[in-house]
Amino acid sequence: MKNIQKLSRILKYVLYGWATANVALPFFIFANGKVMKNLSFMVGFDKNNHHNTLPFDVDKYLSFTTGHKFLVALSAMPSEIAYSIALIFAAKLFECYEKGNYFSVESAKKFGNIGKFFILSVLISYPQELLFTFISTMKEPVGQRLIRITASNHDVTAIAMALMIIVVGWVMKEAVQLKKDQDLTV
Repeated sequence: MKNIQKLSRILKYVLYGWATANVALPFFIFANGKVMKNLSFMVGFDKNNHHNTLPFDVDKYLSFTTGHKFLVALSAMPSEIAYSIALIFAAKLFECYEKGNYFSVESAKKFGNIGKFFILSVLISYPQELLFTFISTMKEPVGQRLIRITASNHDVTAIAMALMIIVVGWVMKEAVQLKKDQDLTV
């Protein structure tokens, strides 16, 4: 049990850090021209938009005004916030485990919340991508503006995993309730 508590303490801090970084990174990446230029070489962006996850050329992005860069970063935030909330609930779940509270209604609710916010982060990403691509290309000439929406097998996998996490939470909640009922019988 001590190993579970030690690992839970470590994972709790890792998840809190990850949640914080997850919200801060879009602003750091999209607002900082040097970071964006370095990332463009690492990821392999090209002028023809081939193999590019961004709807714009990095050189054009570097010419955006600060306000425009802020809008681009802001448009990338909604799903990241939902994802970070799910990570915070996961950290709180490990906080319960750290205290030795493994099977309780509280931990079952945290499982449910983790799953719900993971699903929300995937579902928000679709309209968010429309907004992101529009804001990113709104200064392009007419005919070169872009609105894009994509769905991948990773999205389906994330939703399936989130649903499984919700089901685990329901099962745990039911098990705790059955245990309470059993304790009341003589």
